[in-house]
Amino acid sequence: MKIRFWGVRGSVSSAGPKTQQFGGSTSCIEVIEKNQRIILDAGTGLRALGLQMAKKESEEAVSIFITHCHLDHIIGLPFFRPLHHPKKNICLYGPINQKRSFQDIISSIFSPETFPVSFNDIPAKLTFKEMVRETVKVGPLSITSFPINHPGSTLGYVVSNGKKKVAYLPDHEPIDGHSHFQEKSKSFDEQYRAELKNILKGCDALIHDAFFTDAHYGKFHGWGHSPLSYPIQLAKDSGVRKLIYFHYAPEATDKELKKQRDWALKKIKKQKLSIDLIMSREELVLTL
Repeated sequence: MKIRFWGVRGSVSSAGPKTQQFGGSTSCIEVIEKNQRIILDAGTGLRALGLQMAKKESEEAVSIFITHCHLDHIIGLPFFRPLHHPKKNICLYGPINQKRSFQDIISSIFSPETFPVSFNDIPAKLTFKEMVRETVKVGPLSITSFPINHPGSTLGYVVSNGKKKVAYLPDHEPIDGHSHFQEKSKSFDEQYRAELKNILKGCDALIHDAFFTDAHYGKFHGWGHSPLSYPIQLAKDSGVRKLIYFHYAPEATDKELKKQRDWALKKIKKQKLSIDLIMSREELVLTL
């Protein structure tokens, strides 16, 4: 299983001279197993992936799994080259929302006021599938969805090829910091922590929100993101050996991200943990 990072930022794209090393595009990851590809999230990084797919003879069926419909995770869709190819079949998977359908939310970014191509004029054939807790098969890959703690309906995903598993939680706040679920109770929070630990157990890698430093998180409880220490604790509790920081704050420069890496490595070393910490960056390719 190969994992390629096309966008690693959160909230808004922040390309510029101070973010060149890690990149400024928002969330988009490509997972490849043999000749099968799936895409996790459709942030601004999706544009570059689509351009690469257009240069090569790519598959006619494309599967994109959206964690949630905040703009930084879907804004790349109008600029995704395969979307404008009449022979492409694109299936978009995403969360169930209480007030609007997944398709309605996605189609809204193609309104005449915001984009020159209307939703009904998109050349590719689009299919929408809403998910909560289920597993779907795309070729040799199994993708399991589950609700996670973040404002609005939000999913995490575990992708498996039958031998290796990677978990993807790009926008995730510790429930101890603030619960975004309707049910507010100590027992619900305990159940959530236990279920999350069970889901992550056996995963070979965890791609996780690393938006805030621990020093800054105290001011931003309820924003839906994690301090650096939380994914370390989550990996420790779940027995995950490879932790990949992801979804960096747009204002975090390359220099600041290196400091955050050093801080996290010291914490891992101090606790004598067997965790391999990786800082995601655009064009990074990992093999599990």
